[in-house]
Amino acid sequence: GKVHTASGGELLGLGYLPCYAWYTQRIGPSNWQLSTNDLAAFVTEQWQPTRRLTLSAGVRMDTEQLPPTIAKVTNPALPDTQKLPSMTFNWAPRFGLAWAPGGGTVVRFGAGLYYGRIGNSVILAALTQTGSQNGDLNFFSKPTDAGAPPFPYVFSTLPQKVVTPGAVSFASRFRIPEIDQAVFSLEQRLPSHWLVSASAMASLGRRL
Repeated sequence: GKVHTASGGELLGLGYLPCYAWYTQRIGPSNWQLSTNDLAAFVTEQWQPTRRLTLSAGVRMDTEQLPPTIAKVTNPALPDTQKLPSMTFNWAPRFGLAWAPGGGTVVRFGAGLYYGRIGNSVILAALTQTGSQNGDLNFFSKPTDAGAPPFPYVFSTLPQKVVTPGAVSFASRFRIPEIDQAVFSLEQRLPSHWLVSASAMASLGRRL
C-alpha cells in the first residue's frame, strides 16, 4: 500500500487510494437468535338497560414472555446486564356507553387502559451489549490511528487497541409503557342519509 503524506511530511493514511476520513466496523458473533411470546386474552360484556342506552365493559389481560440471557456474553461485573425485567400479567379495563336521546342523535363515550410492549430491538441490545468482550464490539478509527486498516481492507481480528465496550441494561424499577385513553363523540343523523359526527380524544401516556 502507498503511504500518503502532506507536503510537510504529515502522515495522512495508508492505502491504494487517497486516505479515508474515518472508518467504523462491528466485530462479534455472526448472528444472534431472539424469540419472544405475546400472550393476551380479552373478555367483554354488554348490557342494554333501556332501548336508548347501551353499556359495555371489558378487560384485556396480556403479558410478554422474554427470552433468557445469553450465557456467552453475561458480564458478572455488571449485575444489571445479567437479567431482563420480570413480566407479569397486565390488566387493562375498558368501558363504553352509547345513548340515543332521540331525534337521530347518538352520544358515545369510551375509556380504557392500554399497555405497550418491549420492542425486540431493545431486548436484543440488552442481551448482546453487556460490556463483555464476547459481545458486539464497535470500532471507530481514523487513517492515522495505530492499527487502522489500509483502504480497502477491514479488520480480520480484534484491532491492537480495544476499548471497553458499552453496556445496555434495564433500570431496576423498569415498567412497560401505559396509556389512559378516553373518547367522546356526538353523532347526528340528517335527512338524505347524511351523518355528522364530532369527536374528542384524550390520552395520557406514562413511561413512554
